[in-house]
Amino acid sequence: MKAGDIIGRNFKSYLSNKFIPGDYTFSGVYIGNNKVIHAIREGVSETNIVDYLRCDGVCILRPKKGVTKALKRLESFVGREYDYDFNEKNGKFYSHELVHEAYSELEIQREFP
Repeated sequence: MKAGDIIGRNFKSYLSNKFIPGDYTFSGVYIGNNKVIHAIREGVSETNIVDYLRCDGVCILRPKKGVTKALKRLESFVGREYDYDFNEKNGKFYSHELVHEAYSELEIQREFP
């Protein structure tokens, strides 16, 4: 794994799978040194890669550009609250929103059902 890799993960038995579309309902970014930054109910936090990968499936995406800026943004987001409202303008983050904001210059399109 390389710093900046986006790691999608899934959990077959989580209730959120009924409400969040797609196979990978959680995401985080590997920042190097066996650490991942992701958004969980306690807020945006850094965790050990081994703990993060305790799930039923993973998907790893490697952006070709924007990694340095994304990693700096992610570090600045640590400690922010979890976004229970799923409101992209409130300064809080849910899982995919965090990754989207970290890689904002890539202009990744978000689609919602």
